[in-house]
Amino acid sequence: MLDGKISYGTVVDKPTHDDLFNINKYIDGLTQFILNCDTPMTVAIQGDWGTGKTSIMQQVSKKLGSAVTKVDFNTWQYSQFNMGENLSFSLISELLSSLPIKKEGEAFRKAKDVLKVLTKNLATSAIKIVGVDGKEIVDSLANSLSEDERLVSLKEFKNKFQEVVNQVKNEKNVDRIVIFIDDLDRLVPARAVELLEVLKLFLDCEGCVFVLAIDYNVVVRGVRNKYGNDLDAEKGNAFFEKIIQIPFTVPVENYDMSEFIKSSLESMRVLKLKEDEIEDVVKLIACSIGSNPRSLKRLFNSYSLLLYITAADDWKNQDKILLLALLCLQKSYQPLYLYLVQQDKSELKEALKTVNNILTADKLDEELDLGDDFELTSEFKEFITIFLELTEGDLNSVYDKLKVSNTVASGNQDVKTKGDKSDFWSEFDTFLQQKNLGRDYELPDKTPQSDYRITSKSTGRKTEFQIKSGSANVLYFNKLEKNLYNLMTANEEKFKMELGEGIRFREENAQLPALVVTNKKLSLKSDNFYEVFEWYFSTLKKIEEIIKIAEE
Repeated sequence: MLDGKISYGTVVDKPTHDDLFNINKYIDGLTQFILNCDTPMTVAIQGDWGTGKTSIMQQVSKKLGSAVTKVDFNTWQYSQFNMGENLSFSLISELLSSLPIKKEGEAFRKAKDVLKVLTKNLATSAIKIVGVDGKEIVDSLANSLSEDERLVSLKEFKNKFQEVVNQVKNEKNVDRIVIFIDDLDRLVPARAVELLEVLKLFLDCEGCVFVLAIDYNVVVRGVRNKYGNDLDAEKGNAFFEKIIQIPFTVPVENYDMSEFIKSSLESMRVLKLKEDEIEDVVKLIACSIGSNPRSLKRLFNSYSLLLYITAADDWKNQDKILLLALLCLQKSYQPLYLYLVQQDKSELKEALKTVNNILTADKLDEELDLGDDFELTSEFKEFITIFLELTEGDLNSVYDKLKVSNTVASGNQDVKTKGDKSDFWSEFDTFLQQKNLGRDYELPDKTPQSDYRITSKSTGRKTEFQIKSGSANVLYFNKLEKNLYNLMTANEEKFKMELGEGIRFREENAQLPALVVTNKKLSLKSDNFYEVFEWYFSTLKKIEEIIKIAEE
């Protein structure tokens, strides 16, 4: 407390052993599985950044107690100092040294010697073929080693490592070692894949259970980066299944958000909620930020800062909830937030009426100019309903809160609602200049802001590439070629087999009847735009192959 003012708290973004989201049944289930499964076994705890993978690992580790021998290893922290060609071998060496064992033992000494030899003589790039038989790699490596230098094979290392594992089990009186490997998805994707391959080949031993924290999409990107973008989704999935026996997805959708939100806000001393108020706050957050723990912590800390700035000690709860709602609006529905924050005080009442009209008319109002990507979802409707109820009081207060909330906005605060795609299309233009299409396509002279249309010189058929904040789309059509649409609809099942379920057809009587392929995993928010570009061209290629076969 400073000068009699209330001191607000913050939320530290770090893993925890405590069950904050009431997911104990999942923790218990994972623990029992690890204790009773056959070995060797590899379990992947999958989830996006910030969803709580490390916390789940820590809670499982706590539950396991002394029933097993545990080893904790953070790949990302270690990799900061070991980014050379032999990163994977260095990591295995460090992992070996972390085992709780008497280091003077013959098996341990021999395993270290073997690993030193392999590290010296083999680049990790030697393990480079998806799905290749492990014995083939072992034999090829063994054949390359010099007898004069008394080199030994990878197979021998694996045998010695098994002896080390057996020694640990005997010394600790346990039947298994559980090795927790965290932050694999923080590595460069290709390096993460490399490490998974090496772990599988070197350490797949009886008595070992590996628990990995990883983002599945990072693995897929790594496989493509390492083996080429032509690797299809099926093969990428097969690679993952070869390495991982048990995939477990972080149960974000089953998190008990109500208690976490309430306890976090109260422990921070920012908001003490009544029963009817907690329901509104939970809905506001669920319909905007969602249930990603890291995103929630960022929200709460930004909120704490704003309460300091506004000196909100004497505010009513409704005023504090309104400020929190504005932060949620800013982070999740930015076009609408920008529309409101750009209004003069005298225009704010009419602006809020316009927002209300969106709900009553059940369609977006063009005068708001929210952009093509803004969707009138059920979550948005529920959020805005509560938000408008909170703005029915003093408009001056609403205006002041709008202005102060912008002090924690990311990026340029003068950004407009138009032209947000310019960077994407600029990169796409550059990509096209470097890409050898190998087909007779005629590219447009100028890239539009909404889509990219390419025409085939020989057939006149067109493809339209669209990018949105939540998806990427490919349209294939020719409104002058009537039979094309019928041919495509007749082959719907083939398109679904090759392209997945994300396809639909615009009706024949539509202004632009077309096959539409949607990918909701790729969007303007994608980490790697080149992945989006490559998806466009690979999708286009598959469409044309199916049409060619159908026409024949």
